[in-house]
Amino acid sequence: MNKITNSGHEVTVVVPVWTIGLDLGDRTSRACVMDGEGKMNHEESLRTTSSALLRFFSGYRGARVALEVGTHSPWVSRLLQGLGLEVIVANARKVRLIGQNERKSDRMDAELLARLARVDPELLYPIQHRGAAAQADLALLHARDALVRNRTRLINHVRGAVKSLGERLPACSAPAFARRAASHLPEALRPALEPLLPAMGYGSAQIRELEATLNAVDADLVLCATPIDLTRVLTLNKPMTRVRYDLAEAGGTPLAELIEPIVRMTRTPVPAGAGS
Repeated sequence: MNKITNSGHEVTVVVPVWTIGLDLGDRTSRACVMDGEGKMNHEESLRTTSSALLRFFSGYRGARVALEVGTHSPWVSRLLQGLGLEVIVANARKVRLIGQNERKSDRMDAELLARLARVDPELLYPIQHRGAAAQADLALLHARDALVRNRTRLINHVRGAVKSLGERLPACSAPAFARRAASHLPEALRPALEPLLPAMGYGSAQIRELEATLNAVDADLVLCATPIDLTRVLTLNKPMTRVRYDLAEAGGTPLAELIEPIVRMTRTPVPAGAGS
């Protein structure tokens, strides 16, 4: 396929045999397959699971696949790249045809992704995701930041992080979350997420056990330094005082200067083509 540039030069644009637009959803995704002539060849709804995606895309070796950046795009893009596919992760916020489309739907988004990727991938403002190891390291930083927040936000954070690797935690009530989630965390994220579980609050049984333990201790005073205020949920036979602590830097390079490059890296998308 040839096209004329603004300078009047003719350049050759390589059009793949198959171009596939994939609109990722939390549970189901929509795929739109176009042939080399830009004609719709096939459309299909897929479950957003690794097994379903592998079954579908294994039949399109060498295809170009376009998908929007989002919760599932990191693991899905790595999965499809492992099949030898050309994967384009689109920055939909910069693509007005997608972000401001009044007829927006899963089917329409998938078709637009396919058409734009077939003609010129640069129209999608592609981004490059970091690798799985870097993603796990970032999850550790995010986990530490989330530690100071309330239980509901912590639970949402853990569930979202697990979903980004293509897995799910079982449904359960908030008080039972820490106990149920402990045995279902992916190994790659366990160092980042497991320390969060005790900070999500205590279940009723844990409260009773802790209360009995503290009441049985031969002490004049209990000092409480937990993230949540236990004085509101425990009834003790001795006084309890809540204490806090502050960080005091003893010298050397200030902590803010040490972490600034890491924070800046997490907030700035990696340019397309850059290494992870």
